[in-house]
Amino acid sequence: MKPIGTLLPQDWLIAPETRKVMHALKSGTGDAKFVGGCVRDALLAKPVHDIDIATTELPETVIQLLTQAQIMSVPLGVAYGSVLAVQGDMYFHITTLRTDLETDGRRAKVGFTHNWYEDAQRRDFTMNALYADLDGTFYDPCHGLDDIKAGRVKFIGDSVARIREDYLRILRFFRFHSFYGRGSPDLKALKACRSERTGLQGLSGERIWNELSRLLMAKNPVPCLRLMGSHGIWSALFENFVLSNQSFENLNRLMQLEIKLLLSSHPLRRLALLIEGEDLSYLAQRLRWSKREKNHLELLLETLKTKPNFNISKQRNRVLYENGGAIFEDLSLLLAAKKQEDFEITQSYVMQAQSWSPVTFPVKGQDLIQMEILPGPNLGEILKAVEEWWIDNDFKPNREDCLARVRALYLS
Repeated sequence: MKPIGTLLPQDWLIAPETRKVMHALKSGTGDAKFVGGCVRDALLAKPVHDIDIATTELPETVIQLLTQAQIMSVPLGVAYGSVLAVQGDMYFHITTLRTDLETDGRRAKVGFTHNWYEDAQRRDFTMNALYADLDGTFYDPCHGLDDIKAGRVKFIGDSVARIREDYLRILRFFRFHSFYGRGSPDLKALKACRSERTGLQGLSGERIWNELSRLLMAKNPVPCLRLMGSHGIWSALFENFVLSNQSFENLNRLMQLEIKLLLSSHPLRRLALLIEGEDLSYLAQRLRWSKREKNHLELLLETLKTKPNFNISKQRNRVLYENGGAIFEDLSLLLAAKKQEDFEITQSYVMQAQSWSPVTFPVKGQDLIQMEILPGPNLGEILKAVEEWWIDNDFKPNREDCLARVRALYLS
């Protein structure tokens, strides 16, 4: 490959951990270069989070070289040439140069190669087929630099062929356009995504949700979400699922609140505004959500249905007490996005959520038994009623106050 420039100084590039891993990989007879997102984001002056390395060494040799250098290695998929190196608190995803031998739209049978151009041609977008040496010299075999500068997400070679190798690339196209695109998307790529969209139906729910959740984390995913709707992507992914204009308007308001309140985006919070009224059980099964993810969304959507009025302190207290600060923060933002609440009020709710410390009801059933209240349904009803009174009074009554409440109402 012909070098075309040098990266600006990068902390990750000069880190001792990075240098140790690269020196280990180059201690044999092969070569190694950084590839993909770390090079792309370095050129865009964006933070680099994931460091991928391509090497001519076979995966068994990679593990041997890392072991000799006293670097921990984890074989992620030796058949695919994938090894993870762990050095200090840094992780390096190392992959042997590959070429696709067979593809079925979900997975590929790969062969290993020493040809950097062959490796580049099997990648998805031109902006992801960039390589760099340890000294910062970088290479652009698929002319991705021009596309990066233009904010153009473009498939390498024939768009349809790239998609048929892995239909997940349809979703990756929209995600990458959300993060890196400017202006209208590449028309050839968009046309290919539309024509090949039925291939999405064969993908696993885990892979689909992984891409969708990352798309929802974009600064503004709405334009691409709309594009996905108008080009039949949603209908290919889900049965009878239509994103409404109202949900997009609500999502726009939510994003504005997140920016003004300096809050990080959260895919489940954003998704809640898009799937109100949808069959949550179907979506949970289709996307293979974890129990935690499903429970989180169920709690948000069920609470939204009750239309709580957080201007009433006891309604705020109840949600905080029963669900914690994180859920209360999400609900405050979602309600504000839907009802267009005053910013200052929403800000006060978020501050309350972030300062919330869990509290414990100071009375237990045993306390009532010692007051000669017999165990049974009646005891539970009394305990629940006093707890409700304690919540309505901002959790201020102490144990003695609560016991006095029991005596006054039930033992007088």
